[in-house]
Amino acid sequence: MNISRNCPQTCVVFVTCGRLEVARRSFESLCHAIAPDRQRIRLILTDASDDDAKIAWARSVEADDVILTPRFTPAATSRNLAMTLILDKYCPKYLCMVEDDFAYDAAWYPAMVDAAERLYGAISPWGLAYGMFSACDADIRADRIREDPEHGVRAYLFGAVAYQRFTTTAHYLGVMRGWDSDVLGISYAQTGGQTFRNTMRGFCGAVLPGRLSWPIEPAGAVSTWRDGKRDPGPPAHSFEVERYAVVRQAAERTGIYSRR
Repeated sequence: MNISRNCPQTCVVFVTCGRLEVARRSFESLCHAIAPDRQRIRLILTDASDDDAKIAWARSVEADDVILTPRFTPAATSRNLAMTLILDKYCPKYLCMVEDDFAYDAAWYPAMVDAAERLYGAISPWGLAYGMFSACDADIRADRIREDPEHGVRAYLFGAVAYQRFTTTAHYLGVMRGWDSDVLGISYAQTGGQTFRNTMRGFCGAVLPGRLSWPIEPAGAVSTWRDGKRDPGPPAHSFEVERYAVVRQAAERTGIYSRR
């Protein structure tokens, strides 16, 4: 049966900023992992780098769509731009957002689709239904996760980790409803609103077993989102004033653009 290009099974959004070599390795790993199912997937790359070499690379990749914002652009805005394009152009069953510093096993995509088809709406050990899925177990707090031997996953209380989120288009439209942009390149608050909405609507996330996806860089390595280091600032709904120092610093720099 022939299927329209505009009705893919999944749209995958690869969000990146800076770090050309890391992004290249991650993107190549992603492309290799989804190659067997590539005809059913639309791959959107959104890049906010101001480096000519990175922009040239982004324009050359085997993506279905490329969004370039070569000025400072928060990751939340990049994701929202990609979602606007997807909803205008495609009618996917599933949506997947990934960041630019993870590698992927060949079994990653089939496992994500299988989990979403089997478990979307299934009740987790938290008493909430599974709504989002991830194969990334980085930075998950022990008090927010429970083993679910019945369904073969681990139930994560506040959605699924931001590095990688796989869900149905209906769930995105009905529950997640966009990322909350701010003045930071990337922050807890950009995805915090989503995870809390997910929970307050009666959903949680599922983390798939096995080493299906893993960080390219070791924990604590230099990242890129803010002055060479990742400082995600305060989580959504935090009243710890001292954690807002990074927000104040970013606000002071708003409107200032220096080409590196």
